[in-house]
Amino acid sequence: RAASARAVFELARRQGTVLSSAQRRAPLGSMSPLRRRAPAALLLLTLRADALATTRHDAHIRALLDSAGVGGSYELTELESGFCNDVYRADCPEIATPLVVKIFSDMAKARCDGPCRGVVDRAVGEAGLGPRILVRTDDALVADFVPGATLGEADVRRDGCKLAISEIAPKLRQLHALATPPPLPDAPAALWRGVDAMLSRCGDATISQKVLAREAARMRR
Repeated sequence: RAASARAVFELARRQGTVLSSAQRRAPLGSMSPLRRRAPAALLLLTLRADALATTRHDAHIRALLDSAGVGGSYELTELESGFCNDVYRADCPEIATPLVVKIFSDMAKARCDGPCRGVVDRAVGEAGLGPRILVRTDDALVADFVPGATLGEADVRRDGCKLAISEIAPKLRQLHALATPPPLPDAPAALWRGVDAMLSRCGDATISQKVLAREAARMRR
């Protein structure tokens, strides 16, 4: 996206829609109509670049949806990506329930080997503790979309922590009672293997070293 932003800025500069420092300081009335419209033009170009970035996985997503048995048209909405993945909601007219497509980032792939990615998601879904996983590959997941909201501390503590005691704790007990799905090693070795795998990528120019170190530290806490 940074490259897209630079390309947009250069295009806007060539077209005269980027203001110089002197022009930015000039009174609005002293600018030509073109110059007054410059910020709006630049914003429009930036939004178009963001739209292109959002759909850069189109071919991959199309193949994943085909694997899930959804061959018709679809509409994508980019969701919050959590730590580092690209996550999309896919609304498909031919099915009633929206789907979620998660494309693993290089950072996510640094945590574990390809065959291990998404196997916990699949096990949790099969146990009825999470969304059903329709497709799992070394690079992505396709799952049912489950509507909801992110709980905050106030939500959990409300009414004497009633929600935490009656709803969250029993689900966590069921989650932690699940067997570690293969090919992951038995816990807690799986956690440390992920930490060691990320640390082994130190010096890899394709991954942000600052982000890599921060995630390893978070997992060790």
